[in-house]
Amino acid sequence: MPQAFRDAPPASLVLIGPPPLEALAPLIAAAPGAVVLVEPNPDLAVRMERQFASRESVKVLPFGIDAAPGHADLSSFNFPGLRSLRRPTPALRALLPGLQLRSSLHVEVITPAELIARIGPLPRPQHLWIDAPGAEMAILQGLLEAGALERIDRIRLRCPAEEMFEGGSSVANLRNWAEAEGLRMIAEDLHDPDWPELTFEIDVVAQQLRKTREELDRQVARAEALEAQGAEQARQCERLEAQRAAIEAEAGAAQAALADRLTAMEARAQSAETALKRSEIRVKTLEVERSAQAQAREAAQQALNGSKAETATLREALTAMETRAKTAESILSQRATRMEDAEAAQKRMAEKLEQKDLDLGVAMRSQAAAQSDLLDLRGRFEALQTEKQTLDALLRRVTSRLSAASDHLHMLAAMPTEPTPSDSAAPAIDAVPTEARTAEGKGEDRP
Repeated sequence: MPQAFRDAPPASLVLIGPPPLEALAPLIAAAPGAVVLVEPNPDLAVRMERQFASRESVKVLPFGIDAAPGHADLSSFNFPGLRSLRRPTPALRALLPGLQLRSSLHVEVITPAELIARIGPLPRPQHLWIDAPGAEMAILQGLLEAGALERIDRIRLRCPAEEMFEGGSSVANLRNWAEAEGLRMIAEDLHDPDWPELTFEIDVVAQQLRKTREELDRQVARAEALEAQGAEQARQCERLEAQRAAIEAEAGAAQAALADRLTAMEARAQSAETALKRSEIRVKTLEVERSAQAQAREAAQQALNGSKAETATLREALTAMETRAKTAESILSQRATRMEDAEAAQKRMAEKLEQKDLDLGVAMRSQAAAQSDLLDLRGRFEALQTEKQTLDALLRRVTSRLSAASDHLHMLAAMPTEPTPSDSAAPAIDAVPTEARTAEGKGEDRP
């Protein structure tokens, strides 16, 4: 960095943790360029905005700065300017025996990267003042990671000689870190030896040297990685070659096994084809047999249906014959009753004749009429006797026919699956009603 550029007044000034207003006012008045005040106390931030409202180049941000965003308690103690977002350590209490907490505010905290984004680009030379007890290292590392540290020309850092707050760093650790990152300490204010102020500038040569060393380390690491990768690839090639040989051997064995298996499969396929042809022939034979069986079943069913119809016809004929037999029995019963009446009348007539024989006087007058009546009664009696004999013969013939028909029906019932009706039974059954009708007709013709 040219000497004139280093000695020039800053074109921009960023104060993280600015001093009280009475010390800040002359500092702002002497700053010719842009000023950014990062004040964690929101009440003080409002007062600063009002105080420097006439300066458009002054910007106030009401945030605390730390490694993690969120909210934290800003603790203020009973020593002037002593405040922090972190809790004090026993070293601070040993250094300040009368240390007491004066106030605590819950404030918003942002990261250094977010601070740079909110500020935006600033003109150079750019100076940075840091007074954030316990968070100094977190702020510097955050600026480095955000790529903003190399754009800051001068850093003024107020830090404790020892670790006074949790997570903080001592002045020695901060100095070593700054030198390692290419910052050169140009001033050290030991007015307060327990709380010195360090001033750093960018050491361009050191930064270039560090960048060159880092690039060299990266190249060496890359070369070593490439060398290791080459060796690994060579080993992998050897493994692949061995695998290729093994695969070729396995492929030869597999091909031979496949050929044997293919031959066996072809033989099995031929056997299966032969068995399939035999099965097809057997299926066709079974289909023919099944068709013949179906036709036989159909014929048997038709014969059975015919037998059932014939049986029904025979049963109807038998029923009709039984009805006619019952009718004949009724007629015979009526005629028998009439014969009994005639016999009773004959008996009475005999009694009357005996009475008339006794009564000669009366008999003589009615002898002619009685003789005539007697002759008539005898003729009628003989006719009734003849009719009775005829009916008895007819009843015997009907009974014989009914017995034969019943035997035939019993025979048919015993053979339901053999529909072979007798050729001689039908004429016999049909003859019964004909003879019965003939006899009945003859009987009806008689007086």
